[in-house]
Amino acid sequence: MHTVRRFTRRQLIGMLQAAGFARIRAGYWNTVLFPLMVLRRTVLGAAGGGSDVMRFPPPFEQLFRGIMRFENGLLRCGLRLPFGGSILASAVKP
Repeated sequence: MHTVRRFTRRQLIGMLQAAGFARIRAGYWNTVLFPLMVLRRTVLGAAGGGSDVMRFPPPFEQLFRGIMRFENGLLRCGLRLPFGGSILASAVKP
């Protein structure tokens, strides 16, 4: 959300390792909605100011929740997504 830095999965894993974390698992998330994020932030101009994180009309919210449930199911099945709007990571500090 309008941060100065963006990281790849590999960069995030490297930072967690450098900080002493172990059992690192990281993967992309928000893959299905990523094209809409890019469209919203570039073509429609949300990149210049203000957050694009907001509540949408109920039918869209239901659609987006359904898409997220679908994507979460793919992740639970062990599928590793190649890109996304977010990186989800878990790690243990020994």
